[in-house]
Amino acid sequence: MLESIRTARKNGVVIFAAAGNEGGNRDVFWPAALYSSGDVICISSSNDFGVQSGFNPEVEHGRRICTLGEGVPSCQPDLSSSLQVVHRSGTSFATPIAAAIAAIVLAVMDKADYGGFEEDKERLLPRLRTARGMESVLCKTCVARSGSNSSGFSYIAPWFFVDVEDKILVPKILDILGSIPESPFPSAEQTTLVPG
Repeated sequence: MLESIRTARKNGVVIFAAAGNEGGNRDVFWPAALYSSGDVICISSSNDFGVQSGFNPEVEHGRRICTLGEGVPSCQPDLSSSLQVVHRSGTSFATPIAAAIAAIVLAVMDKADYGGFEEDKERLLPRLRTARGMESVLCKTCVARSGSNSSGFSYIAPWFFVDVEDKILVPKILDILGSIPESPFPSAEQTTLVPG
């Protein structure tokens, strides 16, 4: 699995992984524990007000990202009511929502007007398809103006991103990506694995 993650990373695929649901009882689950090496983006859960969930493990290194992971409607029907579905909670429900927000960012940036920034686009936009590049953009453009909530987690939501016009968004994202090193990942030999 680690080899597949690194192959995907080398091919510009950004990987998101659920942090786990054991709160303070366990560390971040593997493969989300690879966030400290830059291989994946670790996702924690929040409620619908952006407050981190009590079942999130402590994330010690790098960015602390959360998004909706409590009371998420599933596709499983609620047998007690024909009009309802079962709602689920966990970081594994927050993770595909975070990946969907990242997909929105990629789609918007692929179609954005780069008038005057074409050279920077060619040089910097590939960094958006790295864990560190995407993580930085999510934490700086998909959060409320304050940047994070009181718990220290950046609560990402798509409406903070899509409300910004291209003429403001493009230079801001290119500036964020300009602060990401060209080779943002340590080599496989330098990466220490965290058992999960």
